[in-house]
Amino acid sequence: MRGLAGPQSLRQLLAAVQSLSSDLDLDNMLQRITQSATDLAEARYGALGVLDPTGTRLARFITVGLNDEQRQAIELAYFYGLTHSQIADFLGEPLGTIKTRIRLGMQKLREAWLAEPAMHPNSDDST
Repeated sequence: MRGLAGPQSLRQLLAAVQSLSSDLDLDNMLQRITQSATDLAEARYGALGVLDPTGTRLARFITVGLNDEQRQAIELAYFYGLTHSQIADFLGEPLGTIKTRIRLGMQKLREAWLAEPAMHPNSDDST
């Protein structure tokens, strides 16, 4: 596993923990956690999904490396179940634009996932 060993990584982790304790805003804290984990893994992209209290739906979807338009389109498609056409109507954007945002955003997330599969929950280290 690259990027997670050594004194520099520990300093980065300590700095992240210290910055988290000084900021009690949940959204800012989750963004910082996601950014710190992405930095420690030396990844260009990262994401964090937070489940709602029932554990059945995402309450928050935090990304690093995706622009707001990509994040929003992916969130509407995959976490709210809207079709590409519904997203285009909802956002007042051309259908092709929505499809491109989702495709590019998912490519980035896939790259992050494949870069370090051992870091993901339920990953199988034997593959």
